[in-house]
Amino acid sequence: AFTADVAPQLDSALASFESTNDHWGVAAVELVEAIAAHIRGDAAELERCAVRSAELFAAVGDRWGELQANEWLGALAQLRGELGEAERLHRAGLHIAEELELWPDVAGHLSWLGWIAMESNDLRTAIEHCEQALQLAAGQGSPAGRIFASMGLGFARRRAGDLGGAETVLQWVAEQADDAEPPPPYLPTVLCELGFIAELGG
Repeated sequence: AFTADVAPQLDSALASFESTNDHWGVAAVELVEAIAAHIRGDAAELERCAVRSAELFAAVGDRWGELQANEWLGALAQLRGELGEAERLHRAGLHIAEELELWPDVAGHLSWLGWIAMESNDLRTAIEHCEQALQLAAGQGSPAGRIFASMGLGFARRRAGDLGGAETVLQWVAEQADDAEPPPPYLPTVLCELGFIAELGG
């Protein structure tokens, strides 16, 4: 969880890595900062951190790092409504993840592509991508991957009119937050979606 007390630790780590000219360390901190900025919806900070992280990982030749940074550049494009660019970046990330056989990352990019398809009103593709991502994440034992894929699947099913299927998968997501402290940032969105489903169901 990205709580307020984490920020000083990240600042300290960044200063230490910069003082020793550790480019990989700087790239890693900027990556974490990019994720935190996305949670806050801070597009400007997300862009600054993700771009710097991607450039530094590329400079040291770390394909894994490039893959991670690419994900948040794609998230930035999606946040800005640039769905074509977001799809291009996540498809590129999907290819890298498949090449490196990083299956949890493959699941993650499939989930992102599912969200993009949903926002483009291609609900059939959205459901297919998220179902594939969910199966892969479950097979890899990735709780975070299962939650991300399940959210996309639930949202797409609700828009496609499958209220029962949507409710089942999103109720499972909500239950995963029961013992979390603090509550995960996705929970309010999921609860709102469950409210829409209840309203549509009368």
